[in-house]
Amino acid sequence: MPETLAVSRTGLAHFVYTRLLPLIPGARPAAVSGDELSALAIDPAYAKEGGTFYARGKKIASSPASYDEASARRLWELSEKLTGVGSA
Repeated sequence: MPETLAVSRTGLAHFVYTRLLPLIPGARPAAVSGDELSALAIDPAYAKEGGTFYARGKKIASSPASYDEASARRLWELSEKLTGVGSA
């Protein structure tokens, strides 16, 4: 699984990818995750799925905090301020 990630790593990073990552429950090969992301990006079946969250190929709900409109508005306003880009 992690061999692909570890191929260009040395030292601690190599150890983490080759020895520790496989011990984490739910860790999956990069190729599996990549295949799922590719399908979501290019498969016409997902063309109208903007803003939808998926995990392991199944639609899931986002966190309750993601539905807080006041927080979203504050984040948007702060982003505009920090980037200097504002809405018209």
